[in-house]
Amino acid sequence: MPEVSAGAVDDRQLLVMPLPIDVELFAAVISAAAPAWEARYGMRPTTAHLVQRDTPWGTAAVLLPPTQGEA
Repeated sequence: MPEVSAGAVDDRQLLVMPLPIDVELFAAVISAAAPAWEARYGMRPTTAHLVQRDTPWGTAAVLLPPTQGEA
């Protein structure tokens, strides 16, 4: 299984994963990140909160905070 690293970047949870994203790996990461994300934002993260970004560490999948309409 590919290694997953996490860290805080610009008030977002950064998940650096190989792309295209492996569905099982993403599900495992979402499950691990969900309690803290839910405690902070009051809802569970979904794939709608996931975007692809280029970072200094490579292409990353980034969990963005909910929009104002969701919160």
